[in-house]
Amino acid sequence: MKQFSQLTSLLALGGIALLVIACSDDDRPPASGGAPSPQPTSTSPPGSQDAGPDALEGCATSPQLGLVIEEQLLREASAPSPFGGQLLDGTYLLQAMFTYSSADAGLPDGGDPDEPPPPPPIPTGNAGRTTLLVASEVLRFVGARGTTNALPADAVASMRYQASGAELRTEGICPSGAPSKPLGYSVVGNKLSLLVDANHREVYVRLDP
Repeated sequence: MKQFSQLTSLLALGGIALLVIACSDDDRPPASGGAPSPQPTSTSPPGSQDAGPDALEGCATSPQLGLVIEEQLLREASAPSPFGGQLLDGTYLLQAMFTYSSADAGLPDGGDPDEPPPPPPIPTGNAGRTTLLVASEVLRFVGARGTTNALPADAVASMRYQASGAELRTEGICPSGAPSKPLGYSVVGNKLSLLVDANHREVYVRLDP
């Protein structure tokens, strides 16, 4: 889990770094007239879509609906800048994990702009799974991070948030003493992108209510 060590100050849960990061070109605003993204079928447990802040602020675990997602490495200088948007209450599942490498500013073999584009994403050997519940300005993450073949048990992290421009200003609730940190975010359709630093992002997809 060495590659995750820089992020443990955000959501450190018994040695498990629950990253709240996102990426991919799906974060960018859709072109005018573009087709909407496919809507996933809701499999959320009864009441999860309507849970209030009191239900989300505790540390008790809740059902994990997400699949294991492998982190991918992109040879690009940095993740796209967040642009904000309307964050709707609901249940979100982790869909993608990316880390960005600034080596050669995204250009292969020495950075020659006349060379072919960089190779496609490659697995880093790390993975995660997360179900994110959003309700009444509270975020509740249920998930785990580890190596692809050795994910630990799920842990819980909850925080209050306020949207300000392209940031979510957070206040840690669970575990006690969790640090507060602004998170860059972007919303396009049913997808939520969360930014922790210039090199790590994740994409979440919201289930139908």
